[in-house]
Amino acid sequence: MIHPLLEPSRLINMPTPKNSIDGGEAWVIGDYYVLTLNRPIPMYQSIESATGIACAPPIGIEHRTALSVFYKHDRNPHGPSVRPIAVYSVERFVIPSGLKNAPGSSKDDTPGTRGQTEYMMCKYYNGKHSNYGTCQGDGSTQSDRDQLMHQFLVDFGLSDRPKLIGSIVDIEGHPETGVPRKTSSSNSEKRGCLPLLALAGLASAALIVVSAFIAG
Repeated sequence: MIHPLLEPSRLINMPTPKNSIDGGEAWVIGDYYVLTLNRPIPMYQSIESATGIACAPPIGIEHRTALSVFYKHDRNPHGPSVRPIAVYSVERFVIPSGLKNAPGSSKDDTPGTRGQTEYMMCKYYNGKHSNYGTCQGDGSTQSDRDQLMHQFLVDFGLSDRPKLIGSIVDIEGHPETGVPRKTSSSNSEKRGCLPLLALAGLASAALIVVSAFIAG
């Protein structure tokens, strides 16, 4: 099966695929490499940082832990690409005060409060955002990672154990990922912001995604 590439700029609530507050982890298995991300920022924040275009949705997303799944460069049927094919996330809605009838919103109507929903196990794949239900475990990065990794292995029909090769930066120049070493000019991805952002039509695309996300 050939997995389609994601378009992160059209999934603005998705975790930024290589952003982590720490070094993260890099794993390899079969035709794929997988990154563990600790509290990655959503794509709309990366878009705003890179372009100056405000595109924050009415209801934000807080990602606690995420996994980004990529084809190895020499195994990618689409050709070498920095775009992921799936992103798994432990996430929850963050609802500004005053926003009525929001999904899972808090019943606390105290002025200035922000509602937060339960953490959910979610997946971004083939242009869609879906969830698997409430996240279990103790809330640690390792517990979240293990649950997300299990779901990835099931979804992709993999029975082998992933191999840890280091942190996120270690995918560069690694023989088991095929990812080339970046030149000094590749600064945008070092900040965790993939060079995927087509400015033309971004604002309208963001509105479409937000409307679909809230409706769903």
